[in-house]
Amino acid sequence: NRQIEIINILLKNRGLTREKDREEFFNPKLPIELEFEDIGIFKSEVEKIAAPEPVQPAPSPRIVTSINDREYVDLNGTHGWSIFTFHFDGSNVARLELDYGEKSENINALIGLDGIYRITKTINYGPVAIKGYWKNENTFVLFQQFLREAERLTMTLTFSEIGINRHTEWLVENHSEDSEAVFLNR
Repeated sequence: NRQIEIINILLKNRGLTREKDREEFFNPKLPIELEFEDIGIFKSEVEKIAAPEPVQPAPSPRIVTSINDREYVDLNGTHGWSIFTFHFDGSNVARLELDYGEKSENINALIGLDGIYRITKTINYGPVAIKGYWKNENTFVLFQQFLREAERLTMTLTFSEIGINRHTEWLVENHSEDSEAVFLNR
């Protein structure tokens, strides 16, 4: 039969000469059935990415004593944060309390300071993962991922005596914004 002859030539040209190889070609595994090794990835490499080892956070800079537990109000309203407070207690995890978004949800988010994302469940936005580190004496860098979305952002917060300058870069949208926040005197 001519069709079988053409198929055999095509298989031979692909280097599929063993019956086992031909069977796998015509009946491939479903993606869910694939093992890491089937696609040339070592499982140990994936495990390092999926479960990174924590790192020892740098000591908190002096400015933490003046910003810790103070409420800030966003002047621009561009990031969805209206009122927010950072809590650094010297551990591997900080907290960020904020009123977020159009729905004004009050969120008490955890921030991993040891290189490990901490996940916080929110009502309106689903789970959010956040980690961060002190870049220098006045600058804190925060990485945020809403786990129901592809979008990730990096926020650089530069603290001063009167407030915060924030620069945010969205990875997927390829967009950035700057905003300011000041201490809220209540």
